[in-house]
Amino acid sequence: MDESAENQNAKVSKRQWTAEEDAILVEGLLQLVDDGWKEDAGTFKPRYTKVLEKYLHKKKPKCTLKANPHIESIVKRLKSQYSAIKDMMGPSASGFGWDDARKMIIVEKEVYSQWCKSHPTASGLYGKPFPHFGNFDVVLIM
Repeated sequence: MDESAENQNAKVSKRQWTAEEDAILVEGLLQLVDDGWKEDAGTFKPRYTKVLEKYLHKKKPKCTLKANPHIESIVKRLKSQYSAIKDMMGPSASGFGWDDARKMIIVEKEVYSQWCKSHPTASGLYGKPFPHFGNFDVVLIM
């Protein structure tokens, strides 16, 4: 298979998560914390994504999401976004704030653009809500 065919297949297999699925996933992660699935180092025990898969299917019976690749991929993306927002809100950044009503960072576009040049993981977060930000302090230890 040539490289362009592989890229096309990767694009076709990507799945967009809904806001409802995101909310259920975060709810499931919080439940895992409560149930003792989080280890002392702040990571989750092995196979936690399989437990999340069952949780999602219970909450949304027609859900077709699988632990691998769907849940593993979205957890990785959410961790990355959370970490980027924490960095923007941290002491090494200036000009950033948090709009709790809209659940998103607030900053002048130019300040954000400059920040993204040296922090590429922050790209795509301007004007984008991250409604589960408060829950990730419980779910993740970065």
